[in-house]
Amino acid sequence: MALTDMSIAMMLPTGKRFKKSDSGGLFIEVAPNGVKTWKIAYRHDGRQYSKVLGMYPAVSLDQARRMRDHAKGVLNQGKNPFPKPEKTSRANALPVVDETWGAVAKEYRDRRVLQGAAPMTIKKMEIMIGKTMYGIGSTPVREIRPIDLLPILRLEEANGHFETAVRLRTLISQIFRYAVATGRAEKDQARDLKGAIMPPKRKHHAGLIQKEKVGGLMRAISGYSDNPVFRTALLVLAYTFVRPGELRLARWTEFDEDQWIIPAERMKKKRKHVVPLSRQARTCLIKLRPAVLGSEWVFPQRHNLKRPMSDGTLNSTLRRLGFSSSEHVPHGFRTTASTNLNEAGWNSDWIEAQLAHVPSDSVRSAYNAAQYLEGRREMMQWWADWLDGAQGDANGPYA
Repeated sequence: MALTDMSIAMMLPTGKRFKKSDSGGLFIEVAPNGVKTWKIAYRHDGRQYSKVLGMYPAVSLDQARRMRDHAKGVLNQGKNPFPKPEKTSRANALPVVDETWGAVAKEYRDRRVLQGAAPMTIKKMEIMIGKTMYGIGSTPVREIRPIDLLPILRLEEANGHFETAVRLRTLISQIFRYAVATGRAEKDQARDLKGAIMPPKRKHHAGLIQKEKVGGLMRAISGYSDNPVFRTALLVLAYTFVRPGELRLARWTEFDEDQWIIPAERMKKKRKHVVPLSRQARTCLIKLRPAVLGSEWVFPQRHNLKRPMSDGTLNSTLRRLGFSSSEHVPHGFRTTASTNLNEAGWNSDWIEAQLAHVPSDSVRSAYNAAQYLEGRREMMQWWADWLDGAQGDANGPYA
């Protein structure tokens, strides 16, 4: 059966390489990582050949068929449509897939869209890619060297955008690795630039500390009626003081009756983290569940239950509540909790374990995700009660 764009889009990786035929020897091969490659099988001078035509969707179905038809025409003339490079003639050469940096970067961006990246993530990626185009946009990827990339990153440094320079190097590295995987580059040329750019200055995450001001913050969050998902997300963030990214991508399957197990891949130190849930945190989640039925995400987007909330949602919600970025940011709940728990005399090891600050010294490196769990359960309930007391409500936002 001939292929269609819909049937190609529905081809999902299975863990093993497989192929689907179109006609005339044209077929598409799907790798375990999801990369889809056009290939053509043909015979010439009694020998069987298989040649790569390009990657999908950079090479569309129609383009692949035109390339197949061209190859068949050359074969009918008794010639090999894919001769060795030194014997290639202009008359017989097939259309060449664009291997410039700009084309490969766009292809990588398109793949991230297909993988379900958030629109804001794609927009930021496009801005970053745009910063590279003037310097290397028309250069074939395999010809780019670290010395070609360094001026692009140094320009960001010269403007004081140190964090942007680091993020840009990371994106360039990701595009290079994609080019390597698709046969258009030999190595990641950005890898060796790690030590050549200045690290960003460590950010101070603003967080309210004084009990009266924390109480005002909690009252503002509890009274926020525009969106129950955003309100609950901020409340759970306050009660658990996990990192915002760990909360934003939470799935319902990660929760049981009285704890939340965050998988290792979402943690900064790549170790799973057990978060004891206070009575208040559990009540927040129970109240929220009916509002997001059908979503695997605990905190989905406002108009799309199939996507998690974007990374700027919590920050913008705090701004709407009247708290500036110099007063309190989502990450600031960790400052709020750490400061007040330490002042209250709670075991510092329990606090550090709850913050998922994994000790790096050899004596304490045998970190356990459930470390000090019983002590932390008691501490987390005390913290939730402290927050409710700060806002003048012994029962919290949900009675």
